[in-house]
Amino acid sequence: MNSSAEIERELAATRERVSAELDALAYKLDVPSRAKERVGGAKNKLRNAAPDAADVQRTVEQNPLGTVLGGLAAGVLAGLLLPRTKLEDEKVGPVADRIRDEAAATGREAFDRAKQVAGDAADAAMESGQEQTEELQETARARLSSVRD
Repeated sequence: MNSSAEIERELAATRERVSAELDALAYKLDVPSRAKERVGGAKNKLRNAAPDAADVQRTVEQNPLGTVLGGLAAGVLAGLLLPRTKLEDEKVGPVADRIRDEAAATGREAFDRAKQVAGDAADAAMESGQEQTEELQETARARLSSVRD
């Protein structure tokens, strides 16, 4: 027969196990905190991924034509964003309007696609989170009932 000291040790060990499992379950169910952790990790990755001056210089030296074309594209974009003068309206107004409309339509399409992808990802994450929550709740119930028995 077990002595009272052995029973107390077994109870203490069981309490520690249940407490650890409940802490783990609480962590898994605390979705906002875990989301903040992931966002923080993503921010750190982005900071580390940003090129430094040496990387930029090396890229320019290795690909001067690409750098010129990129600068030209940025200049055209900046020019499209600036307000037009009367002379520009007279000379290139219709062409600029068509280009601006096409760029706006393309931007809207890209935005709509990104919104759809983000919505699908959010739905999948929510569904996965609900499934995990249900599984964890079932596991916790089973372990609690086994501890009670």
